[in-house]
Amino acid sequence: MEILFVAIARTFSFPAKYDWATGNAQFYENGEWIVAFSQEKDNVGIEIDNKNKQKSILHVHNNTSTNRIKPEYYSHFTFAKLIDGKFVTLDYEYDPKFKQFPEQLTLEPGYYRLLTGNRANDGSVYVKTNYFELKPNKTYDIFVELREIPQKLVIEGKMKMNNKIKLQNKEKTTLSQLANNKGLVIAILDPQTEPTKHIMVDIPLFKEEFDQWDGGILFLAPEDKLRGDFLEKNYNNLPQRSEFAIDKNNKILKQVIKSTKKEIKDNLPIILLITKEGDIVFISDGYRIGVGENLIKTIYQLEATK
Repeated sequence: MEILFVAIARTFSFPAKYDWATGNAQFYENGEWIVAFSQEKDNVGIEIDNKNKQKSILHVHNNTSTNRIKPEYYSHFTFAKLIDGKFVTLDYEYDPKFKQFPEQLTLEPGYYRLLTGNRANDGSVYVKTNYFELKPNKTYDIFVELREIPQKLVIEGKMKMNNKIKLQNKEKTTLSQLANNKGLVIAILDPQTEPTKHIMVDIPLFKEEFDQWDGGILFLAPEDKLRGDFLEKNYNNLPQRSEFAIDKNNKILKQVIKSTKKEIKDNLPIILLITKEGDIVFISDGYRIGVGENLIKTIYQLEATK
């Protein structure tokens, strides 16, 4: 009914939208969005009462003093409303809200929960909950604050930073030079596999953070996995210090396996974060969600220890 209403309203040039969080159809009138149907919904129950104009305004802020990455809805935080004794999550998965902060929400008065989670490299999640009440016709502010990850960096192995690399542009360099006195991300890839394609989409999501760090990023294809389209021009929005190279005779891959004592040769992609001294402080092999975020979090931990 709601989606049909929106479609019909737009057909006749009336501004209308579907609110994914509440499941309500809304139309625009007198400078505000009005819920189209006033009856309460059993499955959601968070509809605004148009008749009595009972609503609350919630301004949601990103606590930039504690959050080193921008929180994403569902990935890092959710809001839920207390309905019939249990909290029901507001569904903003397909809503453009929270692309930027601060964000304004118009909600029904009641009791709510803000739940945040910050995932560590070992998969554990550090959770924080905040319960609050919204009273009718009032405006509130709330800050999304992720818990700090207390885990210490673990040295998984060590690389020889004087290893020589011939880049795709024919320039010869070393791992140490690529690290730029900051550190080095090495991504050992099989260019044709789906996990590699995910990596090449995931890392650009954090281009700004990688650029601010100013360390090196080396995309490396083992010689026996080389494909003709493994070229920098085929990938978009990579960090500015990205370089491409071929791992001749799998020299780098063999050193990683020997140093870390991990059987990961056939489980590409392998993602490493190496300090300027050569210590491997992050390693991921095979398909893994959120590698770009994990790398940035580890870089921030590394910088905090200096």
